[in-house]
Amino acid sequence: MNQRRQNGWGYVVTIGGETFYDFGEAPPWFLDVFAERKAFIYALEILAQVLAIGYGNNGAVNGMVATIWGLAATHGWAPHFERVPSADNISDALSRGDESEAKRRGWTRVHTRQEEILHILYQAGSSTQYATASAPTELFNIAF
Repeated sequence: MNQRRQNGWGYVVTIGGETFYDFGEAPPWFLDVFAERKAFIYALEILAQVLAIGYGNNGAVNGMVATIWGLAATHGWAPHFERVPSADNISDALSRGDESEAKRRGWTRVHTRQEEILHILYQAGSSTQYATASAPTELFNIAF
């Protein structure tokens, strides 16, 4: 399928030599938490920087960042984030619904539990207490 997606997302992850991917579209209800000062655009443009330093200047974004770092800290993970131009971003085509390169490379598509994950991240964007206390564990329980 190769169609233009609005508010699309995509990711590629390699674990133990096997590469997995997924993609989808963020629903309007999720984007509402970022409506203030166009924080969603801000989040997309500098997410790697915000994740690397651990905070930004928007509460909703900070809640999600706190959740991700809380999850990483709890499990001793050391993630690395960096911004790359769209042309060099291997998941950019996926975020637009184009999985031709992923199929060509023999990657395995997984089906992310988007609805559950986005509900947790939405709540984390609305409550720092939730973002730092419950959200990391809830995200882990969904994934594993």
